[in-house]
Amino acid sequence: MPGYRLSQTWFSRSPLATLNHRPLPTALKCQYLPSRSISLWQPISKPPDKLDKGTSGLELYAKTKSESSLVTKLWQSIKRVTRIDEGDPDEQTTEYFQYSVERLMQQPGEFTFDKFATYLEDICTKLRLIGKRPIPDEDLSAPLRQLKLQHEMMKFLTPREKESDSASVFSHQAKVLLSEAVKCTLKDVDDMLLHHDICKTDRTWYFRRIVLGRHLPTSYEEREHLSYQRPIVREASQLFPETESLEAAKLKSMRDAVHYRKPP
Repeated sequence: MPGYRLSQTWFSRSPLATLNHRPLPTALKCQYLPSRSISLWQPISKPPDKLDKGTSGLELYAKTKSESSLVTKLWQSIKRVTRIDEGDPDEQTTEYFQYSVERLMQQPGEFTFDKFATYLEDICTKLRLIGKRPIPDEDLSAPLRQLKLQHEMMKFLTPREKESDSASVFSHQAKVLLSEAVKCTLKDVDDMLLHHDICKTDRTWYFRRIVLGRHLPTSYEEREHLSYQRPIVREASQLFPETESLEAAKLKSMRDAVHYRKPP
């Protein structure tokens, strides 16, 4: 058709056609050689036309149960207690956290179990677990009852145990006698020793931040956000020498239990 030939002739004489028919340089030819490529905007494989309705309730990924730490459970319980009082529970929880940091760093030197007993007494009094008008035990959550139980354990420590800052001073027989005196289990005693170890590590970390001119965490959420800077993380990753920290040993055992870290 004449119209078709006219348009074809005009296109062949246009500058765009001249540019398109110009031969490519040798360097550019190498770049335009046929090669394998993956499109980022198109699916690699065609999706099925119909989804199988039987797989709608299938669990595709196994969900691992992450157990909260002892301190996390404690502060979650403190937040539930503050909801009973007037005011914003988040602000009150922040106030309790800052108070706990002040009590933790009140006395310099080694964080002995005697100082840990003073710290527990101040915290339990602030939370109304002990004192003139304490909250009834039936209204307390399990972590708060455990905190109150740890305060009770401090009354049965020997002078040698109070002067020490390490859990290694407690032999197995000493743990058994302490559990019998307080009428609790060995796990409760181990949780008390772990709580002391966590407080000792936090205390060291806070003092280091002050020396370095860094601010202290103002809330428990900020403490969790900055927890990767705690010295316990590096101590748990070392192989030799073996650490005496209970928290580092527990963190290392949790890492070793991950399935993809185990050799095939």
